[in-house]
Amino acid sequence: MNKQFQGIKTHLNNINFNFEKPEKNGYIDIEIIDKIKIIEINNDIVDFNVIRDLKFKSLVNSYIHVVFESSIKSTEIITKEEFIEAVKKDVSMISGAVFTKISLLIANVTNMSPLGTIITPPVYNMKEIEIE
Repeated sequence: MNKQFQGIKTHLNNINFNFEKPEKNGYIDIEIIDKIKIIEINNDIVDFNVIRDLKFKSLVNSYIHVVFESSIKSTEIITKEEFIEAVKKDVSMISGAVFTKISLLIANVTNMSPLGTIITPPVYNMKEIEIE
């Protein structure tokens, strides 16, 4: 983890999902969309939501939407731009505490679905993550 940041707190805020049974067994194309939405920065505390959406391209009525509320403390006063830069530079900053939980939650939910267990990466793609 980036030395500028200490201990992240996180908890599940919301999960929505719907599954339809595929017509045939086989390959299902899945799109993973990860977002970090900054809620508030109060000097050295950043409150944010981590969102992962799964879209099943051939199953229009199937989806998973997960939101975790999170908070991280900086060792110094931080701006929104500095936080975004840190997230884009250091994948371990949020992945270990949040995305591993999201991945495990999705695996558990899909284990009971008609699609079977889906294991998503326990990290985010630094080039593709949306941060607002």
